[in-house]
Amino acid sequence: MASAAINNLATAPISSEQEVVAGGTPPLITARSSIDDWTSTDKNISYKDLQLDALDYDNKQTLILASDILYEPSSMDSLATKLRNLLHPTDGGYVLITDPEKERTSGCRSALVESVKEIGGQLVMLPMPQPKNNGMAMNKSMLVESDVDIDGNLAKTVLIVVHFNGA
Repeated sequence: MASAAINNLATAPISSEQEVVAGGTPPLITARSSIDDWTSTDKNISYKDLQLDALDYDNKQTLILASDILYEPSSMDSLATKLRNLLHPTDGGYVLITDPEKERTSGCRSALVESVKEIGGQLVMLPMPQPKNNGMAMNKSMLVESDVDIDGNLAKTVLIVVHFNGA
């Protein structure tokens, strides 16, 4: 959410009480976030909780951005189901996940691939190119500790693209 605010995107919490202001024009893009545990049924956010239909956009496909969420192979079934349930029920959408090239826990990605395929989704993994400075000086102050490997080099990242068609 901090990145969204820094980049002047509208931000809003996800809550069941949220409504689009009557007569107002909703912002084109609104970044929303919430803490959710896909292995628990206590707090289980789904597409309807996002209240995106109230925005009345023609394109109903959903785009979810996530990072660093692959930790335990045994939770990949529930994660795949959570991702599918956050997308538009009839139009589907995409989930873009960034993850370190070196898996934290061996087997997470293969478990996610199988879980997504089992419930009708598609998944592609793409290596992310290393950023180039394009004439701009990249100094240590532009990086955070998590961007750098133990050897001091910029950490390599994988982009995982998950797609579910709607019903």
